[in-house]
Amino acid sequence: MFDPVTEELIAGSPDLKSLSASELVELLTSASVEIATARLLADNLETLPDELIAVRSKMSRLADVFEAQVALGVNPERLRSIAFVAGSARQIVDRLDGLILTEERQSLLSEDCIGPDIASSLLFLASERFSDASEVGRSIRATGEENALRRLLILTLGRLARGQYEDISNTEIEQVDAGSETSEALATDLLYREILRSLITFSKFSVGHSEPGALEDVHSTLQRVISLAGPLSESLDGVADTPIVALTTFPGPHHLASLLRISLGAVADNLLVSIPNPNGTDHGAWRDWITREAKRWPLIWENHKAAIATGFLDVGSSMIMTTPTGTGKSTLSGLKIAATLASGKSVLYLAPTHALGSQVEFDLNERLSELAVAQSLDELTLDETVERLPDIAVMTPEKCFALLTFAPHLFQNVGLLVFDEFHLMSAAIDPTSPTGIRADRRSIDAMLCFLQFGQINESSDFLLLSAMISNGSELKDWLEN
Repeated sequence: MFDPVTEELIAGSPDLKSLSASELVELLTSASVEIATARLLADNLETLPDELIAVRSKMSRLADVFEAQVALGVNPERLRSIAFVAGSARQIVDRLDGLILTEERQSLLSEDCIGPDIASSLLFLASERFSDASEVGRSIRATGEENALRRLLILTLGRLARGQYEDISNTEIEQVDAGSETSEALATDLLYREILRSLITFSKFSVGHSEPGALEDVHSTLQRVISLAGPLSESLDGVADTPIVALTTFPGPHHLASLLRISLGAVADNLLVSIPNPNGTDHGAWRDWITREAKRWPLIWENHKAAIATGFLDVGSSMIMTTPTGTGKSTLSGLKIAATLASGKSVLYLAPTHALGSQVEFDLNERLSELAVAQSLDELTLDETVERLPDIAVMTPEKCFALLTFAPHLFQNVGLLVFDEFHLMSAAIDPTSPTGIRADRRSIDAMLCFLQFGQINESSDFLLLSAMISNGSELKDWLEN
């Protein structure tokens, strides 16, 4: 059920008295299998079978233990692992409850507790597993919630899990009347209102509508809610012969604020607007573009953050990316292209085919049109050679090789060469050849294009992209030498 990276994350959890971290993968997988089997065998169960009751009990205890550690800040060095296990267990509990519900499900937000769907989404955010949080977020619903404030907060928490920060930032709460009927309900709603305010403030920062100091305001607001919602004792003198101590607590707001304090901290470390200004760029141009982009995709993935931490967005840094399809190469290349454009340089993008070149041109204009316009030059004939390349020139290696030969001056201002599917330069294995390899005309042209560009423009950065190369470190040594 879990990929190797996730299994490693789970293994980072602390051992429990009767359960080691190494057993958690099998335990969580087994529980998920039993749920899937139950769904196939029966619809609309009135009650859970004994074996699923046992699974629910075990998952609930597991979630309680690990969720408490997250809320209390225990084992911060293992936070991601603990939060992911807690979120997975809480999600399983929620799915088991869903097997016996015949009516449309409603997310719970009360004086005493928060629902398992809300809790699991926040725990996944705390573990920086944003796709898992988004999946849970799609099931968070406020259907049937009569309290207007809590309904709005439930919807906001669902949007938070799905990364819809722009929508949250536009939320208006001043005119929302909770309709609280008792003093306890009123106090609860006042605490929930403060939590909602903190989410709006956080979302405004996430899409570039406020300054970094907003994060401190969010943290202090949540800390204040935790303090106010926690146990408050008051001595009631004269009521009885013996002293009476009244204890007041609001577990629902307290737990929600505790989880949000942790999860929003994790999200803040992965915001697009939190990426430092790359060295060598016009910080104003870069920041303007980042702020606009954050409205569409506010979060970066773990592998994005790791790549950015190497400094590859800085002018003068190059990278070879050989990760599989679907791991974010397009996002990272877009960031590097934007940084290059913000430095005042142009970009050369090599695509192996005309069809891919047309798609790249469309994609780049959709994402980068505020900075520059991408234009394919594949239809350009040699006698139509332009005086300068567009800010983002898209072409095949063959077209680029021809232009390098007849108009090398066009490439003097290029600050970045992106070579998509750069394995095109490699020779094919051919057992019938005396050398064991065969280099066709396309691979030769691609290699000559790459080498000649490097001679004409020695200062340009390179970004080589391929999901079909296994010797990336060798290529790195070749380029450096």
